[in-house]
Amino acid sequence: MERGPPKTNLNYWRPKLKANIERDIKTENKLDEEGWKVLTLWECELEANNNWKIRLKHFLGDKVFDE
Repeated sequence: MERGPPKTNLNYWRPKLKANIERDIKTENKLDEEGWKVLTLWECELEANNNWKIRLKHFLGDKVFDE
């Protein structure tokens, strides 16, 4: 089930979603600076198909993934 952008209460959702995106970018940049690798998987990706398995396998470098 894929969800689109909110259709109601936009005065609440627009700033909230913008702040979430900014926070996520800042957090990912900080983790990157500290030497961490970051992979973001969205819930909708997990439900829609199995492409997340390919992304995870690529991210881990084929070392720790067994189908």
